[in-house]
Amino acid sequence: MAICLDCDREMLTAPSCVVSTLHLAGAPFPLTPYGRDGTSAPGGGRCGDCGVEPGGFHHLGCDLQQCPRCQRQLLSCGCPFDELGGAEEDGDVEPVVAVVSDGDSQLDELGHRRCPQCGSTSVIPIFYGRSNPAMEQLAAARQIELAGRSFGPDQPSNRCRDCEHAWSRQAS
Repeated sequence: MAICLDCDREMLTAPSCVVSTLHLAGAPFPLTPYGRDGTSAPGGGRCGDCGVEPGGFHHLGCDLQQCPRCQRQLLSCGCPFDELGGAEEDGDVEPVVAVVSDGDSQLDELGHRRCPQCGSTSVIPIFYGRSNPAMEQLAAARQIELAGRSFGPDQPSNRCRDCEHAWSRQAS
């Protein structure tokens, strides 16, 4: 039995989590309901990770939850949402309104990740860990790339679909 810390419900049987919006320095970032976020399970069933029903909101910590700011995997994107602990000690949160540096990659004015090699925004996240049918479906559609079970700081976390360049935002 796994109880969501945010909605206090059993994750595998609750129709949805109550968290529908995250905040960054107070600014709202609405979450996309499961099934409308490109992660629906084959046959339209419950989420293969957190168990929410189609149309519901993923429980925070779900492997398939997409970040409403950068469109990457929320669990590992690093966006400092208030609900997830907020910004670093300096409190500076730079809004995504222009091309900003993100390690070796760039974000455009809409928050889409840019390839550091060719500048394309056709960038997909690379997921590490155990996959499920929904993730395999996304990988088949080239919306994500599935990799090994363990992730290290030198392993790539992004791949450009245009030039096939792979890089890690952790790498310096």
